[in-house]
Amino acid sequence: MLYKAVKISPKYSKSDWDTLNLIHGSKDWNTAVDIFEDRMYGRFFNQIKILENNKDREVGKFAGFAIIALDCLIIETLQQFYNGQKETSGHHSIAFHNFFQKSNDFRAFFTSKRKSYIFYSHIRCGILHQAQTKKKSLIHIRKEPILAWANNNDIEEGILIQRHLFHQEILSVFSNYCNELRNPINTKLRTNFKSKMDYITSQL
Repeated sequence: MLYKAVKISPKYSKSDWDTLNLIHGSKDWNTAVDIFEDRMYGRFFNQIKILENNKDREVGKFAGFAIIALDCLIIETLQQFYNGQKETSGHHSIAFHNFFQKSNDFRAFFTSKRKSYIFYSHIRCGILHQAQTKKKSLIHIRKEPILAWANNNDIEEGILIQRHLFHQEILSVFSNYCNELRNPINTKLRTNFKSKMDYITSQL
């Protein structure tokens, strides 16, 4: 009973994952992706929705840092699943750059590893380590493009992020990833995904 009670998502337990037969062609793959979606929504996406849709609009107005902090966790988590990694290894900014290449909007803006590094340094590390963005970097909800440079002549000054559009694009990348996992042709993607989930459940 104790084993059954170990939850890996709101609806599923460790035993639900452990009993899956994830061989090629198995219908259990759909359940595996269901578990993953439930885990990601339970931990991240639903929490962001609560912040954004809070009846107290002052909560939603000033939730930008919390939302982008969660988005950064989502980026690192998803990239680990893509690669089948236990944790992000090497230069963490490279993981962000590789993730950004999975979205047309992100890829069009982050055209170099240096540009991705500015996001990583100013936004991810700024929020998680210093509780503030760096230099002129800014998180906002104005009706502006998803991403822009604070100074087009000097990108080192910072990056401007429209937090709602940014989060929606991450949600789109996540949705595409789940759809790819449901397609049996993506064997490498499935192998890496299973490796990551097996590692997670082995730690419980």
